[in-house]
Amino acid sequence: MQPEQLALHLRRGDYLLPQHSIHGIVPLTASLSEASRAIVESGFRAVTVFTDSPEQLDLAELNQLGVPFSIDEGGDPVSVFRRMAAHGGIVASNSSFSLWAALLGAPRYFSIPSTWMKGVNSDVLGFPDKRRYPCTLL
Repeated sequence: MQPEQLALHLRRGDYLLPQHSIHGIVPLTASLSEASRAIVESGFRAVTVFTDSPEQLDLAELNQLGVPFSIDEGGDPVSVFRRMAAHGGIVASNSSFSLWAALLGAPRYFSIPSTWMKGVNSDVLGFPDKRRYPCTLL
């Protein structure tokens, strides 16, 4: 368990493929803003970034979180899922992977983007009690 750590899911590479153009990418600024809020509100001491495309990250922007961060090693999806679910907080992307990790892991802090796909509000998912952070997908 990583109760003092926040998992930040940044979906990138696969959503850049033409067949996924309807999904859209949550802007890094929106994800970082929500992660900063989680750090302040819940006292997380570190952040683990989960992403399919670590080479697309701007590490200088991640430094703005003000706490140590690491990039998850990736690998077998089941292992990645279990590591994400073990965190005390999850800032999800518009991905069922991070959504399920949060629902099954039951972190004390969990938020999803306000937009799930381009033009589709995340309210379609249900979960009226879950925190939503504002974003317009790219």
